Amino acid sequence: MVSPGSRGIAGATKSNRGSAVDLLNELAETTLGTPYQGDDMLSTEKEIPVDAILVLHLSQGRDFFLTVSGSLSPSVFGKALWQLQSVSFPPNVPSPVAALVDYLFASTCGVEVFQVPDLGTVEGLSSVRQALDTSTDLSATPNMNPHQATFALLTLFASLPKPLFASTTQCLQSIDLVMQPWSQAAAQAAGAAAACRAPWTLATEYLQQALPSLAVAESLLASHLRVSERAAYAHTISWIRQSLKSGGASVPGAAARVASQLAEVWFPRPAPGAADAAATRMGRVAFVGALCGIAPNALDGFNPMETLFDVEFGGGTGGTGTMASTAATPATAATGVGLAGMMGIVGGGGLGTGNLIDF
Repeated sequence: MVSPGSRGIAGATKSNRGSAVDLLNELAETTLGTPYQGDDMLSTEKEIPVDAILVLHLSQGRDFFLTVSGSLSPSVFGKALWQLQSVSFPPNVPSPVAALVDYLFASTCGVEVFQVPDLGTVEGLSSVRQALDTSTDLSATPNMNPHQATFALLTLFASLPKPLFASTTQCLQSIDLVMQPWSQAAAQAAGAAAACRAPWTLATEYLQQALPSLAVAESLLASHLRVSERAAYAHTISWIRQSLKSGGASVPGAAARVASQLAEVWFPRPAPGAADAAATRMGRVAFVGALCGIAPNALDGFNPMETLFDVEFGGGTGGTGTMASTAATPATAATGVGLAGMMGIVGGGGLGTGNLIDF
């Protein structure tokens, strides 16, 4: 395992893991910015002093004034990917993303780590953050495990100033536009199935033709993302693909959960009360699924409005490791669960705004 510090900036020691060649060959072709290659930004940033007076108001009682002070330390969390140092291989991948994905590669774990995101703890996240901020080898971090690495990876993406696939307005709009035919067709199919309580599937010939190909999805992102942003998603997805090929797709609902949790941190949440919120989010989940090589029918019966990774609090829903309402079975829609069941519950499911993580 090679630590983020030993990989450093472009031209430093290579990482021991790499992304899929077909995804990374095009990274240098984008003209949207270049990876940061200067000195370590964290070492040059100063701590920000924080001083405040908190007012504790007791009902029918007096007010207490509490003076608190501290300092805000600079961190890789909360920074844009293009502001972070990049490793030399895979080319242009931001160092913290490379460190976490490399750890997952080395651990030989599968996508089952997405099954129970609650196994990642805030205490563990603090240790990972300190390791990434100080370029310490993650394998030497106390209580480090694949669940903690996955939790930290999702949190890192969730803490971006703007969601990865909404780093530019044009990127988000282009994705929603290219997914609109599929989203509308999927919503219509689900609605029709719900009306007559019949089973349905997303694997129909029409829906598969409406789903953009991997080449189309990659080309779209190449037009709107900076080189470091493309490298970050490519390296992450390369591990997802390998895990799915290694048998992770056989776990009931695992593929849908992976796509949904990545969509949760890579996209902003649809506006509360939006008439097409369910269809829009389902389209975004399907877009991520296309990037990951997930079969369309893996999303059958999936509830697109369930928050599997809360980008505001960093936690996942549930903790039993079972898929329950997200089981990938076409018959699920007949019972009112999944996209069909959500057609009349638009705006529910814990919709929120923003894409900030609360540490």
